[in-house]
Amino acid sequence: MLGRTALATCGALVLAGVLEALLLLAGFAHARAPEPFERAFAGGRVDGYRFLERDLRELWRTVPGARVPWSGDVLDAHGFRGAAPAPERASGVARIAVLGGSAAIGRGVGAEETFGHVAARELDARGIPCEVVEAGVPNATLVQARARWVRALHAWKPDVVLLAFSGFEEHAPALGASDVELARTGPPAEPGPLVRLARGSKLGAFGAWIASGCSSAPEAAGDAGADPAGDPAWPGARRVAIDDVRAELDELARLVRAEGAELVLVALPARPPAARAAPVLERYARAAESAVAELGIARVDGRALFAAAVAEGATYQDLFAGPAEPAQLGHARLGRAVAELLADRLARR
Repeated sequence: MLGRTALATCGALVLAGVLEALLLLAGFAHARAPEPFERAFAGGRVDGYRFLERDLRELWRTVPGARVPWSGDVLDAHGFRGAAPAPERASGVARIAVLGGSAAIGRGVGAEETFGHVAARELDARGIPCEVVEAGVPNATLVQARARWVRALHAWKPDVVLLAFSGFEEHAPALGASDVELARTGPPAEPGPLVRLARGSKLGAFGAWIASGCSSAPEAAGDAGADPAGDPAWPGARRVAIDDVRAELDELARLVRAEGAELVLVALPARPPAARAAPVLERYARAAESAVAELGIARVDGRALFAAAVAEGATYQDLFAGPAEPAQLGHARLGRAVAELLADRLARR
């Protein structure tokens, strides 16, 4: 029996090798549609550098010690950006933590230019010593921010938690399942070397072509600026549904308050072309605004701040580094507004 099994295995390998060679000689090519999770996770790379790793509940998190691709600084041993303080609190020093996606980590700007660090400097200037724990993660949603608070940040005992929110990450197509579901089940397992080898082979591409109904292109390229999920009537599942925004904010606020801290929503606008391509972002903004009003969560209105800056002569290029990521001027405006909001609160602590 062992001999027959070995013979059958060798025969299958030889046949696979022959088919691979024939497909190679024929010049067969088929672009495989990326897996939904991999489309967002991108192998853990940001701007070409390994920056993220899979996590059971956060879905992905920053890699401790990773080089920040856009500025060259390095994440600390906890995966936080900037010089994070020791977990032990210093007497008389206020502590701010920052949660959220690409805007929270300051994609496109230096570590000291993020709105969290700007706010800390403004508060220092007002006589309120302040330190920052920058815990943002590129492309993270509200669900991931809540998981990051529970798994990585609450031990730092901040006075205030700033949550950057635009709806940009949340409105994107679900990664096989909603983030709410993935946070319960964990992300898909990373494919092993044999699976990666099969996917990279001509034979694997041929199988994917057959599975796609012999379609020449698994996905239409379409308009590079198009955002099908940005249509409010889009029928697909999103990473975080609009109807789940209130529940996620409520749960995060409850968890933060249980540690003696206060949650503050930093409501961010999208760059006009991104906003036009995704009108559903307006619904996310209204859902968040309504939720924080009902839940008693303080809010910094970044949309009003950016509109005022434009009225004063700033350009959108000055304010935005990406579709929903502030540039240096945008972070500066947000940081000053955060400091204005927090000054009295922190002075009373």
